[in-house]
Amino acid sequence: MSRAKTKFIRKYGTKVEIRKWAGGVYLPSISTHALLGRGSKTNSVMDLLENQREGILPADSTLDGGNYVHNVINGENFIVTGTLPEYGVNETLSIVANMLICNNKLTAKGQRKVGDSRGNLKTEFVTICSDIPCSVQDASSELKSVDAGLMPETEYVIYAPYFLVMETDKIEIIVNGKALSLKVVYPDYVTFDNMVVIQVCRDIRE
Repeated sequence: MSRAKTKFIRKYGTKVEIRKWAGGVYLPSISTHALLGRGSKTNSVMDLLENQREGILPADSTLDGGNYVHNVINGENFIVTGTLPEYGVNETLSIVANMLICNNKLTAKGQRKVGDSRGNLKTEFVTICSDIPCSVQDASSELKSVDAGLMPETEYVIYAPYFLVMETDKIEIIVNGKALSLKVVYPDYVTFDNMVVIQVCRDIRE
């Protein structure tokens, strides 16, 4: 059954690459195939995420939360929020991945002490990481009504692979074709393995 399912996925699935981002660098990608479709409803907060998707990959796929699945055909990127094996009789038939469409890229900047030409130290925002594909969700009133974990001031929720975020950091994304500077409200490292979910609001700091 496992071989038959893998053959089916490779015949009818879309060519994809599994990409892993760690420590600010991409590891070598892995080519495979996946059946891509809209995410199934689970009666949870995730139902409200318009960019939720599902991928079914061969049983031998090495895939973890925080990895990317890149659609080679149309260039679309997905970030994996979790995986679940599909079992047959005494074997794994496939790997089901819950994913979110990457609809933005983030740049993170942190406050650091920087010396000028005279040796004087001053605090500046220094780029920590840049152009990281991520999934950005508007923190609508509907989403806040069902997710008690969202802070009142949160305007956007960003789903990204794991990296260390401080509440003093700035996050930059693109909204309506313009760069938007955001302040970190709360970084969540618990909800999804190998990921950070960042609640942000508009940054009015200079």
